[in-house]
Amino acid sequence: MNTAIIWYTNDLRVKDHSGLAEATRIHDRVIAYYCFDQTDYTQTPWGFRKTGNFRAQFIAEALVELAHDLAELGIELCYHRGDTAQGLAELVTKNKAIRVYAQHHWMPEEKARIADCQKACTVEWVFHHNSLLIEPEQLGFELKDLPWIFTEFRKKVERNLQIKAAHQPRKLSATPPEIHPIPDLSSWGIKSVTQPAHSAFPFQGGCISAQARLHQYTFETQKVAWYKHTRNGMLGVDYSTKFSPYLALGCISPRTIYRTIKEFEAKHIKNEDTYWVIFELLWREFFAYTAMKYGSLFFNATGIAQHPSPEVPQSKNNRSGNPWRSPKPIPTHGSWGQWINGQTQVDFVNAHMIELAETGWMSNRGRQNVASYLVHELGIDWRWGAAYFESLLIDYDPSSNYGNWMYVAGVGNDPRARVFSMERQAQQYDPKGLHQKTWLQTALF
Repeated sequence: MNTAIIWYTNDLRVKDHSGLAEATRIHDRVIAYYCFDQTDYTQTPWGFRKTGNFRAQFIAEALVELAHDLAELGIELCYHRGDTAQGLAELVTKNKAIRVYAQHHWMPEEKARIADCQKACTVEWVFHHNSLLIEPEQLGFELKDLPWIFTEFRKKVERNLQIKAAHQPRKLSATPPEIHPIPDLSSWGIKSVTQPAHSAFPFQGGCISAQARLHQYTFETQKVAWYKHTRNGMLGVDYSTKFSPYLALGCISPRTIYRTIKEFEAKHIKNEDTYWVIFELLWREFFAYTAMKYGSLFFNATGIAQHPSPEVPQSKNNRSGNPWRSPKPIPTHGSWGQWINGQTQVDFVNAHMIELAETGWMSNRGRQNVASYLVHELGIDWRWGAAYFESLLIDYDPSSNYGNWMYVAGVGNDPRARVFSMERQAQQYDPKGLHQKTWLQTALF
């Protein structure tokens, strides 16, 4: 049969998926593939797994839904546990596949994994952009001309912003294929986790949950009409959209969110708050395209600011007066250990770090503050914090995570370091100390 493989990574959906739509239009048979690559779950030189329990569980939940959605189209989702290239090569050979459809990636590790797979699989490769709101050909300028500042980027793309129509797959068979169980990852140290009752992110992974959250936040509660006013909140589920985990895994496309916001504006209200959700989607795009342009510089101590020395120079950007240290090895004691365990001298920081450890989630305001404290008060290399966030955050996305850390550290697109006063931030955003009480109390039990 005319067989194709669709390799899923961070595009875990069937709706508005250009690769799947093309594959089902052209081929008689399509098989889906997902790999739990061992390098994503084992210990790294940083001292912790790249994928922690909360994100691992969210991924598993998303895959369960994806398997059922694909089965309705007559497509089998096959899992592999181990090396991605090996598993893909075996699947291609076994099914005599002639083509592999894959998601575009631009970070070094992901690109290297794609290169390994291409070496292992002598088939035709087709790549699609399924994680972006604006595809490269829609930008209106070449990547080399990417603006350095977000505001310039936003103004440029908003002038002629056009969103592609949704891509829908074709049903290939009326007979649903076998649905395989998720591989057991317990030998890699992955454990089942439960969100506490007071978690700000009690949601499950998957397309159904993503669509439900989108509808709830827009048409059901109309909280989107107040987004800009509440986005700096810290407690509860509705101070922010909570779309980011679903976007990070591709359970929903940014195009779907954009269209829904526009539909809400047309039917209900269009204001600065509704626009601000689109504004945030454009920030996400900006980090993605910046990562495409600068690649491995996202992981350098000097970021993309191109400092002349591998060490960040002593300046007001590092108020501790201590030189930034080498990223290896990371100590488990001292100021670093106090930061990750929520045992610093600042309760505002501690509460957020405990929340992160207990839920895999932290508000945007919290992320900016704990990052500022680690870098500018403790004088610790920003990459340590970025790597820790990578391990724990449910909504980890390499471009946004490392882009935001560079931004706070003053080694990103905007060279002005974000140095926050923890006392003033606590007074402004947690004036009654409710967030601190909630999570510091949790740490006592």
